[in-house]
Amino acid sequence: VTSSKSGGGGSDSDSDSDSGSDNESDSGQYRRAQELMAATKRSTIPGERKRKRERAIQILTGLAEAGDERSQNALGVIYHDGVAGQATDRVKAIKWLRKAAKQGATYNEMNLADMLMENGDDAEALEWMTKAADRGEPYAHYSLGNWYYEGKGVPQDLVKAKNVSQHRLHPSSVSN
Repeated sequence: VTSSKSGGGGSDSDSDSDSGSDNESDSGQYRRAQELMAATKRSTIPGERKRKRERAIQILTGLAEAGDERSQNALGVIYHDGVAGQATDRVKAIKWLRKAAKQGATYNEMNLADMLMENGDDAEALEWMTKAADRGEPYAHYSLGNWYYEGKGVPQDLVKAKNVSQHRLHPSSVSN
């Protein structure tokens, strides 16, 4: 899970009891969940790793259910990649990434599109990547260009690959 560096810090032995209070802002809770996930990677004590991971997922789930797109995306990545020892769960990963993508952030749309393409859901993957490309996201243009070049999820078309990847053609006008 990618997060920005936050000031202060904590150690692996920090108590989790201070996180998730009703008075704590969503940003503060999100930062705390990110710190807990980072701590699980540093910890050498298996029980502590599991406890911190479960607490981080609990915080993120509460935020995600309340509509926080960062938390929805983070849960999608955690369940997709099996971060910090979490078992992978593609159904949960796609569920959370779809919720995040529906909020319109191109990063979330591209994350979901990549995961859908991995799972063989080519049509929906193309839809989400095209949405991001339509708003000018360079990585989305690059990905679409590669998909057309390789024939990955779409018929191979070298002209469309070049045009889309070079931003010459509005992606939604590229038909299958």
